[in-house]
Amino acid sequence: MDCIALKYLMKKIVLLIALDCFVQIASAQTSENCLNDFGLKGNVKEITDFTYRGSINETNPDNLKHPEKSIIKFDKDGNELEESVFDMYGKISSKSLFIYKEDKSVVKNQYDGNGMLQGRYVFKYNEKGNKTEFDTYYGPELKLVSKVIYKHDANGNKIEEDTYDAGRFLTEKAVFRYNEKNQKVEGYQGWFLPNVNKKERLLFKYDDPVNQITSDIYDLSGKLTGENSTTLSNIDDQGNWQMKLVELKGYGPSQENILFKNITKRSIKYY
Repeated sequence: MDCIALKYLMKKIVLLIALDCFVQIASAQTSENCLNDFGLKGNVKEITDFTYRGSINETNPDNLKHPEKSIIKFDKDGNELEESVFDMYGKISSKSLFIYKEDKSVVKNQYDGNGMLQGRYVFKYNEKGNKTEFDTYYGPELKLVSKVIYKHDANGNKIEEDTYDAGRFLTEKAVFRYNEKNQKVEGYQGWFLPNVNKKERLLFKYDDPVNQITSDIYDLSGKLTGENSTTLSNIDDQGNWQMKLVELKGYGPSQENILFKNITKRSIKYY
């Protein structure tokens, strides 16, 4: 497999994981309140996630070893203050701190395990609190490496997402459609990279209440190329999940029959 194909394969895995992040929020809104972005309810102070990744058959995380760990802290207004990520051996791999500016933009400074600044992420919002832009700066000189522009409907649902390489060339485009419950039900995504020009259709399905969400991925000929199932359980008194199971499947030569599973066990502290 050449470098470009490998890069696309890894991008595909990241995309499928990212889809899980999108679909766990029923309204699928990207808002100025961080608790909404995380799909959290109530006055959350801190969440700690233990995540087990890989091709595993076990569904009980208490029987598994060496999870990845993340700790995210919020203030009383629901703003994210700090995010720490640890590898499966308990060593800190990154720590992020957030700065909230008067122009409604948010700056996330990410440091590696040695405390060196490695990335800066800038989130911009409109007067309604919807995220309109996401800029990524990386490397020793913090150069702009990507810019994402978002568009929303009258209900605040994200209906379009355009990604530009270093803010210049369009590399990805996604559009989404919602039902009367403001749930994302359909999407189209395209990649415009060297030697890769690919488009896909996504269909999202929900149970009632929304504790299981599935998304099927098709190419434009109608062939199923991937599946993503997210199941939320152990719901607490505030309506937040404490257990999440994500199953990812990919079919065809570009996905190489990916079989992947995430199990996340979450603990939540409230104010």
